[in-house]
Amino acid sequence: MEYRDENIDTYLGQGSPEEEENAIFVCEWCDEEDQGGGQARDKLVARLLDFFELGSSRRHLDCATALAKELYEFGVIAGHEDRRTPRASNYAKALGHRYWQDGDPEDLYESIRPSEEAVNASPHARSILNRPMGTIIHDPSIEFHALNTLAARLDERFQLAGSLSDLNRSVDIRERLIVAVPWEEWQPSRAEWLLNLAASLQRRYEQAEGDSRSDIDRAVDLSEEALRYLSENLLSATPALCTLAHALGGRAGLTQQVDDLDRAIHLLRKAQENTPVHHSKSLEIGIDLAMRLFQRSQMIGSETTTDLDEAMGVARSTLARTPNDHPTQANLRNFLGLFSYARFCRSPSESVADEALDHFRQALRSPHYPSVFHRVQAGWMMHRIFCDTARWKEAYEASVTAIELIPKLSSRAIRISDKQRLLSADHVVGFGADAAAVALQSGQDGYTALRLLEMSRHSLAASVAELGLDLVALHTRYPALAQQLDLLREELQNDSPRQHAANSEFDTLLEEIRQNHGFQNFLRPPSNEDIHEVARDPLIFLTVSAYRGVDAILVERDEVHVLNLKGVTLEGVKRRSRDLQKLRWLWDFIAKPILDELCLARLSPDGHLSRIWWIPTGILSSFTFHAAGYHTNDLGER
Repeated sequence: MEYRDENIDTYLGQGSPEEEENAIFVCEWCDEEDQGGGQARDKLVARLLDFFELGSSRRHLDCATALAKELYEFGVIAGHEDRRTPRASNYAKALGHRYWQDGDPEDLYESIRPSEEAVNASPHARSILNRPMGTIIHDPSIEFHALNTLAARLDERFQLAGSLSDLNRSVDIRERLIVAVPWEEWQPSRAEWLLNLAASLQRRYEQAEGDSRSDIDRAVDLSEEALRYLSENLLSATPALCTLAHALGGRAGLTQQVDDLDRAIHLLRKAQENTPVHHSKSLEIGIDLAMRLFQRSQMIGSETTTDLDEAMGVARSTLARTPNDHPTQANLRNFLGLFSYARFCRSPSESVADEALDHFRQALRSPHYPSVFHRVQAGWMMHRIFCDTARWKEAYEASVTAIELIPKLSSRAIRISDKQRLLSADHVVGFGADAAAVALQSGQDGYTALRLLEMSRHSLAASVAELGLDLVALHTRYPALAQQLDLLREELQNDSPRQHAANSEFDTLLEEIRQNHGFQNFLRPPSNEDIHEVARDPLIFLTVSAYRGVDAILVERDEVHVLNLKGVTLEGVKRRSRDLQKLRWLWDFIAKPILDELCLARLSPDGHLSRIWWIPTGILSSFTFHAAGYHTNDLGER
């Protein structure tokens, strides 16, 4: 039998289950060694992937992935160099789609290898990477799509593992691809490439946390260009509308220019009008619109709540049509909790506080396993609301829940993205100090406060960084266990169906690690015995929070006690941190009361001063406690 391209088109039709079965049946009879049979199967993979991308069933993806893998592996064995690029690229593309569906990082890591092979096997693709930037390739080949696939996989690996080298390489490939391929002949593909590059540039801008405008400005320009290409087709224009709106919203966060934000909201409204409610893109548009409305309500500082009210309405309607098992549910709950908290801050009431708490509680306890960072956000916002309403015991319990999740966080998870900036509520500065404060306020002892301070390492970012010290030791002694732990921590950062399994596997692996000599207390807080073991000389831990001012947790050889420094507030410390004449104030209000408590304010009978260790946290770290005093000739007042 002779096979031509149109055979597959005829059998596959519009991709119904019956037509799909017919096409697969025909391909199973194709002789792989026959040129026509091989090309028919290759085309079937491409068509099945097209159907899946247009919103068809998961079955299309599963069939495409299985067939793509079979063709790729057969080509490697049989040495079909002429088909290496399309087959490797199709297999990588299918694995990438499955990764986004299932959240299994093994699919993503596996997809990189065929992506690289596809590019290396194509002289046309290699020519773009090897020639000087700006070279235009005439008579371009379909194999250029392999470059786009490789760039996509690298960008996705960056989002999973946080390597900026992956992101930079993805950006470089896409920049070269756009410049090298004439847009007149490749307009539909070019629009997709422009939007992908814009999204990558915005991600890179977010890593710099707004230090440079060049990436975000270019993301806006590229999105504008793509929108011009796609504006004639309403549904096709939706990705461009959303990407441009996201870039404008990100830039507004840097410049505080409400004009950019107004336009972003307008574009999202347009995208919402163009997109059917049942379309998969509809949920993302609803979330983005709610977020930008809330962003504008915070930026303008208006006395009215129009934008805030609409943000809540959009988020609620989006939640109502979100499937119960969809991981976006927890994210929406977090947003609704944040919106309710903003309303509470404007007009405090118990009912609004309870509404916010209910949303955060459902996000934290979601059976559909949101990312660890979202769970930390939810727990910490519950802590804040309980503090604002003086419910100290519940605030303490919420802070413990949030802090106990820290070992499951990766450094990538706290590189705050644009959406997370809105949700993280001043970046959880003072994370550990606030936890210690509410522990003391709820009646817990100094040991408990110190353990919370140690578990959180004084701030969320610092806590994750400090975990690296424990992990270095594990990598040195037990590299296989360390590698498993790293992989599971990365899985736990994403919203995916793998969350439940990865969470359970992480806990099981921790117990396995703790069975090994020297790692019995791996990622555990210090015990009372551990605390006293290091206190050969007095240790003075200083914390400051809005709820209790400054507390000194005093660790001596046989006891831990707490001294609250009356009259020293967080605002007062902030003012003094900018005051160069602060050494006397430090002595009068902090250092001397602590030394008096320890009976160390004056020389001992033998003329020696006792050694002590100052361990300030948070903003107090900027103060020179060892230099506090009046600096007169009287050694008793130093």
